[in-house]
Order: sequence, then structure tokens, then C-alpha cells
Amino acid sequence: MANATSWFYPRGVAPTLIFLATRGMLAEDDLLLPEDGAARMLREILRAEGVDLEGTNHKSILFQPSGKRDRAFLDFLGRTP
Repeated sequence: MANATSWFYPRGVAPTLIFLATRGMLAEDDLLLPEDGAARMLREILRAEGVDLEGTNHKSILFQPSGKRDRAFLDFLGRTP
């Protein structure tokens, strides 16, 4: 499934960390980035890696405390030139 920005994916050359929420905003399956879209991003953005953050949605993925998210981010920064 194409979206308005998918044309850009193959052009992405910088290391990219994608946090993946597992819950929707209004309902469990109301995902902003569904699994097929996330898989495509991870496949087509050259240096992308993803981190599933169980139990989060599009808002809580950033605003709720998460040791897993914070460790992944710091690890990513430590490996990225």
C-alpha cells in the first residue's frame, strides 16, 4: 500500500530508528502505522531499524515513561556516526 511519503523511502540514507506502537489511538486496531506499512518502511529505508513498544499508541509511545524506548534510543545514538 502506497502512502504520500513512501516515494521517499528508498532515498533515505541516514540511519533511521522507527518506534512502532502496538495499539491504536481510539481502538486497538486503529494504528497510525499498520504492520504492513512499518514492514515496508523497514525494508525500503536503507539503514532503518524498528523497535516495537508493546502497549503504546501514537501519543504514549513518546510521552509515557519507557525504559525500552530510552535504551533503544541511546543505543542507536551510540552506534550512529
